[in-house]
Amino acid sequence: MFLTYNGNLLYHGCIPLNSDGSFMELELHGKNYSGKELFIQFEQIAREGYFRNSGTKEKEYALDVTWYLWTGPVSSLFGKSEMTTFERYFVAEKETHLEQKKPLL
Repeated sequence: MFLTYNGNLLYHGCIPLNSDGSFMELELHGKNYSGKELFIQFEQIAREGYFRNSGTKEKEYALDVTWYLWTGPVSSLFGKSEMTTFERYFVAEKETHLEQKKPLL
């Protein structure tokens, strides 16, 4: 999800922020995470979703979180209020296509 290279922070997507500029929190495994710790958890859980044995509770949880990363409001990979792909394809009224982007760092 992120790395530091030549003294620079590189991250995929965005950094989930509240409108006041503070880090958004997400509960994972019963604990709240935000900022760098949230990125670390997303990375770890995505790897568990890939490498864990099928049929385990840990794999199912990891796959659920991986799907959350696709469109979740606190996802570092999504960064919008909603996904309106369906609306853009099938609804002519452009006001249904609105995807508000999250605050930027």
